[in-house]
Order: sequence, then structure tokens, then C-alpha cells
Amino acid sequence: MSDHPRDPTLGIVTPTFRRRTFLRRFLNRLLRQTYPHWRAAVVHDGPSTEMAALVAQYAARDPRITYMQLEMPTNDTGVSPRQAGAAHLARLDNPPDYCIFWDDDNYFVVNALQNIAAALLAAGLPDLLLVGMEYRSRILPPSGVPVAALVPGQVDSANLVIRPQLALAAYSDLLEQKARFPEKNLYTSDYMVFDYIRRSAPAPRIDLAPQTVIGFHDGLRWKPYLRHLLGIPPLNLTSRRWFRAATLGLIKPR
Repeated sequence: MSDHPRDPTLGIVTPTFRRRTFLRRFLNRLLRQTYPHWRAAVVHDGPSTEMAALVAQYAARDPRITYMQLEMPTNDTGVSPRQAGAAHLARLDNPPDYCIFWDDDNYFVVNALQNIAAALLAAGLPDLLLVGMEYRSRILPPSGVPVAALVPGQVDSANLVIRPQLALAAYSDLLEQKARFPEKNLYTSDYMVFDYIRRSAPAPRIDLAPQTVIGFHDGLRWKPYLRHLLGIPPLNLTSRRWFRAATLGLIKPR
């Protein structure tokens, strides 16, 4: 038997909703990944023959791509599609070693999966690994912040590289919370998933690899993409008090 672990298999879950242009760009980029040991589940939030046909074109080119759709739209910031995708991957006869969650409007470098696999092996194949993602000219998670000190705003869905059963448990817990408390805001679901895993018992093994930067947020939207290529930082005007005052409070920060 070899002393070296085999290359980990990676399952990609991509939630989407009627975004043909973004999804097409994303799938074209996915097919260029240099790492071969992956499969992908594109999960549409509700039924759509148009989106099913689009993904079918790519599945015909590469059988590692699968299309799924929810029975009804949920409009819960992608939580239900991510849970459905994680459930699909976790219940396969030969499930992937890890789940990752890549949105269809984000830009990922073509060796992103290769770098994730290398970081997993370097970390000794933990239960959860947080890799780096550029978000508004900063890297999440921030370098130098330990796992126990990470707070909302410092974790993105694309950071999370999770064992499938752990990912399924985390997203299922979010949906259970939403069912009990319908007013619950799931906008920070990326951090909530991370925090659920961080608080799990028995304690999972979590590692950080913020130096492994796999892409940048909103990178398949043309304006952020061009700004990134030109090295122009975002202005973030809507977060500035003077700008909100000048617009009479009509524009509110997210």
C-alpha cells in the first residue's frame, strides 16, 4: 500500500435560478479545470425546462455534470439548492470525499480544484478546510485570524471544503431553523454553515488555507471582472454615510 493518500475527489454544488448567461460562463470555466477528480450538481431553484436543456448540453459533453431542480422555488438565498446538492452527493454509491459550493456568478481560476486538492493533502485531509476567495479587494477568510475567532463577513460559501455528510447536516440544520422560525434571515448562510460545523460534537478537524486563493467573488459579472483585470478597487459607495445622506437614504447597504 502506498504511503501517500490518493487524490481527493471533489463534488461541486452550484445553486442557480434563471441565470443562463452566468451559468453558461461558469460551466465553460468548469470544463477547463485542470484537476480531473470532480463531479458537479447544478441545482435550479424550482422547475425550469430551459435551464434543464442548457445543462443537458454540458452534461452531454461531460458526464461529470448533473442537473437537478427543486419541485418549487424557495427563494432562500440558495440554501435549499445547496442542501439538495449536498444530499445528492452524500447519497451516491461512491460519494466524493469533499463538497464545495461554487456560485454561478463567481470566477474561479482554472487550477482552483487542483489547488484545493493540494491544500487538502497538505492539511492532512481535515473535515473542513477554508480556502481563500477574493471579495471586494480582500481575501476571505482573512489571514492570521484563527478558526475560533472568525465572525460573520469573514467566511464565504466558496471558502468551504466540507465532508459531504457534514455539509448535508449543516444545510439541513439551516432549513430546520428556517421552518421553526420563518422570519429567520439566511443571508449569512455561508457563515452559519461554518459556525454549525465549528460547534459540532464530536469536534471536527478544521484547517485554514487562506493562501490558497481560488478565485474572486462576482467575477463573472462584467463590471467586477473588468475592474479586477484593471486593478481598480471597488468604491463601495453604498457603505459610506455621506453617499447615503446624498441619496436621501434611498440606497441602503446590503
